[in-house]
Amino acid sequence: MDAPSRSIPGLWPGLIFIALGGGLLARELGFLPADVALVDFWPLAVVVFGLAQLAQTRSAVGAFFSLGFAVLGGVLLAGNLGFGSFPAERYWPALLVMLGLSFLFGGRNKTRSWHTKHDFKKRYVDGEHAVEVVTDENRLQRSVTCSGSHIRIESQAWTGGELSAFASGVEMDLRYARLAEGGATLNLQVVMAGIDIRVPDTWLVVCDITPTLGGADDVTRSTQGDPSAPRLRVVGSVTLGGVSIRN
Repeated sequence: MDAPSRSIPGLWPGLIFIALGGGLLARELGFLPADVALVDFWPLAVVVFGLAQLAQTRSAVGAFFSLGFAVLGGVLLAGNLGFGSFPAERYWPALLVMLGLSFLFGGRNKTRSWHTKHDFKKRYVDGEHAVEVVTDENRLQRSVTCSGSHIRIESQAWTGGELSAFASGVEMDLRYARLAEGGATLNLQVVMAGIDIRVPDTWLVVCDITPTLGGADDVTRSTQGDPSAPRLRVVGSVTLGGVSIRN
């Protein structure tokens, strides 16, 4: 049995900042046109995350679309920087075409991801695209690419974890879980995806997500200042996507 895949929190955002800083430095040194602006580098998010998912995927379809997003992002980036005739402001809808194809063909490829026997209580395909996962593990480590997923946490001492989503839709249900003593921290890395999180009424949620051409919406009910309320901290970044947290 293969070892379970583990994502490295902050890996691709770190690579984005490194590449972004290098590009801006190249502009200052005269290697790039002086009129290149910070916003022109946005396709870096697509390139870096596509490469990161390419390194993690186990299916041929996933590898194809991950590489496709990386290449397309690179072409748009080159156009923005003056090295090609494909400026992103004109050709960015090609990303939507690629996204649609990934949903059409990725959902039909029911490849199995191997995990340790303690990872999941059950895992099954629901419809064409959505995968349901029920886990009682105390920490979540999961990456969702070009698909839909329903994740239900039933741990009674949950500490949080890492969840990355690329070109996907994820529903996360925490209403059956209890937090560990001291609370929990959930790290989200979202690119061109949407994550909907359901939490119990009794939890206090602290949302500290950095959006880039995206948004994070916390509409949970207040615990009215109860200092003993279980505390869930949601951190991370959202690029061209959205996160919703509700009761």
